[in-house]
Amino acid sequence: MVLKFIIFIIMLNTISSLLNNALKCNSKLTSRIIKQNVRLYQGRSGWDDNLSDNLGTNSGNNRNNDRVGGRSGGRSKNSYSSPYNDRGNNDNRRSSRSDSFRNNPGPNNYRSGGRNRDRDNYDDDFNSEPIYGRYDGDHIFGMQPVRAALKASKRKFKELIVQSGLELGNKKDDSLSDEIAHLALKHELEVKEYPKHDLNMMSGSRPHQGFILRAEPLKIDTITTLDKAEVIDITDDDGTNNKVPLVLALDEVVDPMNLGALLRSSYFLGCSKVIVCTKNSAPLSPVVSKASAGAMELINIESTTNMMKFLDKSKENGWKVIGTALNENTIPLNEAIFDSPTILVLGNEGHGMRKNVQNRCDELIKVDGGNNIIGDGTTDESSIDSLNVSVTGGILMHYILNYKK
Repeated sequence: MVLKFIIFIIMLNTISSLLNNALKCNSKLTSRIIKQNVRLYQGRSGWDDNLSDNLGTNSGNNRNNDRVGGRSGGRSKNSYSSPYNDRGNNDNRRSSRSDSFRNNPGPNNYRSGGRNRDRDNYDDDFNSEPIYGRYDGDHIFGMQPVRAALKASKRKFKELIVQSGLELGNKKDDSLSDEIAHLALKHELEVKEYPKHDLNMMSGSRPHQGFILRAEPLKIDTITTLDKAEVIDITDDDGTNNKVPLVLALDEVVDPMNLGALLRSSYFLGCSKVIVCTKNSAPLSPVVSKASAGAMELINIESTTNMMKFLDKSKENGWKVIGTALNENTIPLNEAIFDSPTILVLGNEGHGMRKNVQNRCDELIKVDGGNNIIGDGTTDESSIDSLNVSVTGGILMHYILNYKK
């Protein structure tokens, strides 16, 4: 009985000792976590003035500075005073990337603040002025769009931005670069140089080829009808070639790449002008200008607030309206006759022309496809029954503008 009592006492002492050790470990861990959170919260809320003042300076012994500043702590706060610092020096390059967010913040520096960046100041830094400045107008990017915009002179220009250290790869680019420089001099434009990364930010990481032109948005006129036009007959060895005035009308084409491709084809093939809807149409943006290889700057573009009324009034002035559709009323392209001024209407990429626009068309045509042969040698007539709107437009415009009696 006494032995059992002694064993019981020993067990109680052992359990008590284990509980005490566990409580001590838990207390130390809790204290450590609290201290870490206090350090981080001090850095984020700006409690410690000395800590916020030392961010980005080479204190060496300030552990809180290293924790809050992350990888960027310990470098000169003013090392990015110019976009053209000595970029061969790795230390200067690192300090430029890390500390420019505070002095010259912008979207190109959002990764440079370290893992535990000051969250309260992040939005203020992001909305501050980038080193290349903010501009509310268009950033026209790419050599051809920049050249075309300067050549057409339809906009007001602010400045030309060129990539620093740009090396052109072929004679064509060299020729374009010389022409752009000549046009910029003609317009008395200020030319600035910035690193490639900054041009990437201004162009949305799209291919700018080292040139960005800051200009006001392209303004276009709004019209309600087309004036009367005449057909010019030119006789050649193959017969009479009717030079039919052709206007392309786009009924709610919303994809900027399709719009750019159509503008490029229209300008290349000799279309008189392009009519777009004022609403529910892709805006005439730098992306469209790039997709059109600059044709957006050169071709005559006008808009209409009501496509149906525009077509009705133009028909009264002798214009023939041709649309595209896939239904029982359409005729093959080679059966249509183009002997009068023509408006070619192309519809939306998804649903095509609106029903009220179709009702204004004198004829509906289609492009016949070939035999769709699949892998086993059989014909498939259901998988692909139409073409992209920009491809369709190119085929039809080429056929109409080269139509022979």
